[in-house]
Parts: sequence; structure tokens; C-alpha cells
Amino acid sequence: MQNAPNIVLTGVESTGKSELALLLAQHLRRPLVAECARQYLQYIGTNYAPHDVENIARLQTDAIRHTAQHSPIVADTDALVCKIWYEHKYQRPSALINYLFQQSQQQNTLYVLPHLDDCPYTPDPLRETPDPSERLHLFRLYLQALTNARCRFVIPRGNPIERLRQVLRE
Repeated sequence: MQNAPNIVLTGVESTGKSELALLLAQHLRRPLVAECARQYLQYIGTNYAPHDVENIARLQTDAIRHTAQHSPIVADTDALVCKIWYEHKYQRPSALINYLFQQSQQQNTLYVLPHLDDCPYTPDPLRETPDPSERLHLFRLYLQALTNARCRFVIPRGNPIERLRQVLRE
């Protein structure tokens, strides 16, 4: 188990990441690092600023680093989500978030990028991208970022159990 990779869910909001992360953590009997953004935004509200996205990236990275000290983990997002979110919303990069993402690439990690087609968008006060064309654009940004960073990743499709099986085959 020591050489087993950390598994990190990444990608567009409302694609089943949290559900799949929970299934993977339960099946593999690994600690689950929850998404920090939801709790953070529930506390401060949806009128957030660039420094808030950087704080979320820092909190998420610290939670992953702390939890993964002794065993492989499943993480419901990491700095990559904050990187795409920040760059899409503010039309510029964040040096801090880019640094955090680069640091995370040094870990033994399997990224899981759930496909859009299998999960209809579910409205939520914290979600910002209901438009299908914008969601597809974001999916392509994630795909490009993972490819450019030479990350190991899988794009599972289907219902939650089919997705779980596809990730476990990796």
C-alpha cells in the first residue's frame, strides 16, 4: 500500500466528484480529504475575491499533505481545481496556486477527471457554471492542464459504480 498512488478527483463542478471520492475511499479503505471550498464559501458567502481562492488552494493542499503523511489518500479536489477556477474567473494566473499545483505533481498521484456527459448539472447556490458550453470549455482546460503537466489521469464514464470500476483498473 505504501507505493499506491494518492487519488485526486478533479474537474468541472457537478460531475460526481464528491460521490466518486467517497466510493473510492470506502472501497480502498483510505482516508478521504474533503473539498475545502464548499465549507469555506458557506462561511464567507459567494462574494469572494482572488485571495479567497488562493486561501482555499492553500487549505486544500495542507489538508492533503497532512492526511497523506502515513498512507495513500483519496482527495476530493486539489490545487488544480483552484488553478482552473482562478484563471477562468479572473483571466490571469495565480503564482501561489501554480506553485501549489507544481508541488503536488511531485507526489505519486492518479488524477480522476469525471466526464461531463454522465452527470447532469445540479443547481446549487455555490455553483457557478450551469451553461453546457462553458462546462465543456472548463473540461477541456482540465484535460489540457493534466496533459501539459504530464500527470497520470483517467476519465471515467458511466454511472457511479462503472466509474469506480474504471478508476480501480488504473
